[in-house]
Amino acid sequence: MAKRKGINYRKRYAQRKRSFAAALKKAIPRIFVITAVIAVLCVLGYGLITGYDRVASVIDRSHLFLVRNISVKGNNRIDKSSIIERCAIGSDARIYNVETATITASLLADPWIESVRCVKKWWGTVSIEVCERKPIALVNLGEVKLVDRHGVLLPVEPSKSYSLPLISGVRILRNGHIDSVSILRVAQFVSNLKENDESFLKSITQIDVGDSNTVTCMSGPQSAIIKMEYGADAKQIRNLRYLLNALPDTTDAAPRIDMRYKNIAFVCYETVGASPVGTGKR
Repeated sequence: MAKRKGINYRKRYAQRKRSFAAALKKAIPRIFVITAVIAVLCVLGYGLITGYDRVASVIDRSHLFLVRNISVKGNNRIDKSSIIERCAIGSDARIYNVETATITASLLADPWIESVRCVKKWWGTVSIEVCERKPIALVNLGEVKLVDRHGVLLPVEPSKSYSLPLISGVRILRNGHIDSVSILRVAQFVSNLKENDESFLKSITQIDVGDSNTVTCMSGPQSAIIKMEYGADAKQIRNLRYLLNALPDTTDAAPRIDMRYKNIAFVCYETVGASPVGTGKR
């Protein structure tokens, strides 16, 4: 026989049944609300995605963000049209699709361009500012090339003449660039002459920087061979110009001028049996 359940048990069972029914009655609306919210969110998400695609499509078809202008600054040697062509910006390009990093990398591939600053402006303008390399001398490495202040070698244009000195005594690195110490000597000497006497700098045809303390250069119609310090001051350069003007014209040999001393300049000719033409104090 089944065991009879007492009245207390029946009361507890009835109470639990009522509690469960009440809890279920309260949970059904909550489940409905949560389900409805999830459904609404799904609909809204789909609508946003669809709407975004439509908005993006409208923007792509409109002329609102069209690239209208490409400005180029700082170019002297390279044509503006050549720079714009390397940027590869089409006539229907949108400003938000322009990649400034890609443009910069493309332009820096040109050996004549030292640095690039590219900025896009949301009213449809791409601003490009380039800094071109400036050669300071020529160097003969089996093939004559130009070199800038950083030691970067640049091609020589066959149809163009350059009033730049030819340098020697430089060390070439494995990457094909000139050693930074060598080019620093050249840059220091050229900059010093340009600051104190630019016309004299233009008369120099050769520069030898093999010696770390003394620069040897050839200058003037007399092909004078000059030894001086890299950082010669304005007075020494002025005295050198005085000596060059005071020397007599001769076709027998080139004069040698030693300007490495502060108050004395030694001048002699490279002719066998000849005596020095002058020793001056200034």
